[in-house]
Amino acid sequence: MIAAGLPVLAGDPPRAGSVRLEFTSTDPVYLRRDDVARVAGIRPGDPVGPDDLQYAIQNLYALNVFRSVEVYTDDAPAPEVVFRLDPFPMVDGLRWEGVRSIKRRELARTANVVRRMLLTDDMSDSIRAKIVDLYQEQGFLDASAGLKLQPAPQGYDLTVAVDEGRRYRCRRSDAEMLDGQLLPEARALLGRLVNRFYTRQALDKAQKEIRKIYQQKDYPAIRVEYFIDADPDAATVTPVFLLDVGPRLGVRVEGHRVGRDDLQKTLAIYRLADVSPFAEEISRDDLAGFLKNEKVPVAAVRSSRRAAPGG
Repeated sequence: MIAAGLPVLAGDPPRAGSVRLEFTSTDPVYLRRDDVARVAGIRPGDPVGPDDLQYAIQNLYALNVFRSVEVYTDDAPAPEVVFRLDPFPMVDGLRWEGVRSIKRRELARTANVVRRMLLTDDMSDSIRAKIVDLYQEQGFLDASAGLKLQPAPQGYDLTVAVDEGRRYRCRRSDAEMLDGQLLPEARALLGRLVNRFYTRQALDKAQKEIRKIYQQKDYPAIRVEYFIDADPDAATVTPVFLLDVGPRLGVRVEGHRVGRDDLQKTLAIYRLADVSPFAEEISRDDLAGFLKNEKVPVAAVRSSRRAAPGG
């Protein structure tokens, strides 16, 4: 920003009578005034036309240590040039408030705040978002976090003030079948989520286990997604799992014994939840690579499809 009372002159621009630096807070410990003035590049006696001032602002922003840079002049023959600088605070220490349910070491690792780092606006937003996301992963869906700064000997102490709110429980769990039927084993698994504290990790695990249940029953194209329906008044959630079972297709290897678990980890049919001819082709390459790693001599891997007994 340039706030200047300079008249537009046809001749040479005015020359600075004096140059002054103003920080919006106390002088940051990581900046020396002489260094900042040298980067600005304007000294008493230098021209201070609009282009000169804009160039100085660009130089100061290039340091990546200022939230804002403003320059002011007056319309005197030898104007005073004032740079008003808002530096990012440097973190000297990290403190916590309102933390009860998650270990501070885990919070600190998630926040990733290190001593002598500059706390930019983007970094502040990132810290708040990471802390809130960590709490929400553990079922504290109403959690919030704020940041406070206190002057310290080498910058500022950063305090993260957390409002945890209530921890949500799973009231029930539902399954919506886009295709196929819900297997009893999957129904039992969903039942085990009820009346427990909600965690994102538990639902991710249930999603993988449901997929494995169907793959063990020869449904390699099973697709499982979920969302939660939250009731803030009761502090409960209802996980809803969406299942698209796909066609039944058993996979068998002839010529060498390969376990079912190895097949599910290796073949694209399972990895991509896709039973198309294209996925089958990739799966042949996957199997060839797996057998090669197992030091099994293989001349070629072919595949074919045939109806299973009973249809």
